[in-house]
Amino acid sequence: MNAALMNFRGGKAFEEGMLSARKIKKSHTSLTGALVSVKDELFKAFESDLERDFLILLDFDPLVSSFYDQPVRIPYELLSGKMGYYTPDILVYYRTNHVSGLLKCPLLAEIKYKKDLQQNHHEYALKFKAAEKYAQERGWEYKVLTEDDIRTPLFWNAKFLRSYRRIKPKVVEGELLLEILQEGKIITVQELLDEAARRRVADSEKFEPAPQNDFYAKASLLSTLWYFVLQRVFVSDLSQKLTMQSPLWIYTRDIPMTNE
Repeated sequence: MNAALMNFRGGKAFEEGMLSARKIKKSHTSLTGALVSVKDELFKAFESDLERDFLILLDFDPLVSSFYDQPVRIPYELLSGKMGYYTPDILVYYRTNHVSGLLKCPLLAEIKYKKDLQQNHHEYALKFKAAEKYAQERGWEYKVLTEDDIRTPLFWNAKFLRSYRRIKPKVVEGELLLEILQEGKIITVQELLDEAARRRVADSEKFEPAPQNDFYAKASLLSTLWYFVLQRVFVSDLSQKLTMQSPLWIYTRDIPMTNE
């Protein structure tokens, strides 16, 4: 793996000269690795599966403009009087919400399992207090997040839809799905798929080669459907776990499609 690519820090943090404050080492007791962000195609390191899951959520959130692992090294005084250093896990920058007009302040986040916090509360107390002060001085927010905050239905949806990020939908399939949703009613994923498959099988001239049957028509259309949900072109309540019975409606914006 190219070292220059691994060390490159995109966006706002790069402009401020920010590099990782601490390198993540391989561990035999916890999951470590790197996730490639859809937002900037850069590697984001993690040192637990819970951190990885939070990165997936950030990458999925349209209001997150950029995020950086191991972003700052914060000095703090130990009980012995000596100086220690603490590196929070993630720094998040947001973009303005075009609906509300609000812009959230940057978030400095530590990711911990609840059990870890309970068992090591006294060890972390001074670090967390120093980080909170550090964040306040910069107009940031500091939070310690657990699995209760991260592993929600929204996370399940983000993880599921992420697998469709490389899909290149065909124009005719996108137009067909869009045409049905633009007829004005909210319908379920299953209803949209059923109706689109029916119309596709019926129009052998437009859809060449014609699907052999209803099953093949649905299999071909489903990836396009989930891709448009990922892109927020088709809207659903993502705070609830997506199923074939989830309601869908249209969001008015250009649809990214290819002629492949």
